[in-house]
Amino acid sequence: MPDIIQALPTQKVYKTWEQRNYVADEVLAELPAGEVYRVFLNPRTAGKESTRMGCNLDLFVESAYSAERLKGTSTVRFTTLCYNTLKGIPIRSKR
Repeated sequence: MPDIIQALPTQKVYKTWEQRNYVADEVLAELPAGEVYRVFLNPRTAGKESTRMGCNLDLFVESAYSAERLKGTSTVRFTTLCYNTLKGIPIRSKR
């Protein structure tokens, strides 16, 4: 799990139907072809305390399991998701 979380800044994540979680799909060698390890994420601002970079974001992993790759859902860069969460900017779905 730590390797998956560390790789997030270079990835896109999928917006879920509930619109509060985001999904990162990671391809792992241990899984059957066509399956990914799906990690459900919920980023939130962490309050008034700030780090040396002037921001504080909590990232909650709500669930993780193997599944088929998602199709037909919109994606957002993980870094954009974090920035918008910190600034209170909603993530809009592409139509």
